[in-house]
Amino acid sequence: MAQKKSVDEIWKELNARPAPRMAAAGGIPNLPGISSITRTVPKASAPAQVQVEEEALSASREAARKAAAAYDPAKAGIAVDDLTSYVASMQRTINCLADPDRSTRRQAAVTLQTKIMQGDAATPAANASMLQALVCGPLLVPLVNMMQDVVEKCRVIAVELLLHAARTITDLSPLLPVLVPELLKRMGHLPVVEPA
Repeated sequence: MAQKKSVDEIWKELNARPAPRMAAAGGIPNLPGISSITRTVPKASAPAQVQVEEEALSASREAARKAAAAYDPAKAGIAVDDLTSYVASMQRTINCLADPDRSTRRQAAVTLQTKIMQGDAATPAANASMLQALVCGPLLVPLVNMMQDVVEKCRVIAVELLLHAARTITDLSPLLPVLVPELLKRMGHLPVVEPA
C-alpha cells in the first residue's frame, strides 16, 4: 500500500512540476488543447462544375467581342456609315458605361436607354433595323457587361434594352450565343445570384 503523503509533500511535488504546456500557437494556460488564436481555414478549391462554367463564361465574353466585331450592319439593312455616325453621336455615353464611378455608369445607362428608346436632339430613336445593327454590333459587349454590374439599375436597364430589342428586331440569332451563358450565370443556379 502506498504511504499517505502529507499536505506539505503534495504541495512540494506540485510546485516542483514544470508549468503546464500551453496549446500550440499561444493556448490558454491550464487548459491544454484550447487556443486563443483563431484558425483560418483555407478556401476549398471551387468545384469542377463552377470552374467549367467560369471558363465557359470567359469564352462567351470573348465570343461577344468577336461577334460584335464581325456583325455586318448590312444584314439589318443599315449602311456602315449610318451605323458609325449613330454610334459616334452617343460614343461618350457608351464609354461612360465602363467608368469606375458607380453613379457615372448609372447615369450613362439611363442616358443610353433614353437615346435608343426615345431619342433626343442629337440622336433620334433607333428604328428596328438600326436597333438590330446596334444590339448585335457595337452595343453587344457593353450590354453584356452591364448585366454583371454591381449597380442594380445598370443591370435592369441592360435587361430592359435587350427586351426592347427582342420585341423590335427580327433576327435574335446573333445575340443568343452571347446572352444565354450570361443569363445562365445570373439565374441558372440555386441560390439565384440575381436578387432583382
